[in-house]
Amino acid sequence: MVLAVIFVFVGVFFLESITGYEETSTFYVNVIPSSTISPIVRIQVPDSIFLGNVTVGEMGDEIKVTVNNTGNTNIMITPELVDGNDEIMSNLFFRFRQTNLYNLSRAGDFSFDISKPGTSGYRMEYFWASLNLSSYNDALSAPLLNHEADVRFVAVAI
Repeated sequence: MVLAVIFVFVGVFFLESITGYEETSTFYVNVIPSSTISPIVRIQVPDSIFLGNVTVGEMGDEIKVTVNNTGNTNIMITPELVDGNDEIMSNLFFRFRQTNLYNLSRAGDFSFDISKPGTSGYRMEYFWASLNLSSYNDALSAPLLNHEADVRFVAVAI
């Protein structure tokens, strides 16, 4: 009789192993609609730029001006005079490179592009600025020292 009970017990255990056992897990996920990252337009420009000593009737030296794109998109930059009525600084000209391939353009009429930054977080570009007083006809009775004007750099995503 003991043998029969052992056989029945072993038989029940064996049957449960053959039939297996199942359980269910529930997986949850939050599905977010795709969206584009808003472009961030941000630049760094010099605090001030000294154009040197310029004689009335002549063109001053070209000064290299560096601008950094620190946003996350390609941009176009247009430097423009805040006060376009300034008789001296309204003769401020820019060009992209110091070659004859690039014409001089007045502030406000000149634009250049900077590609979006790579992994460094910024992309540098430069252009050239000069004060051209070759067509300035007003006579100065004394030197005009430290004459200044604000230039606003307008940057837009492209």
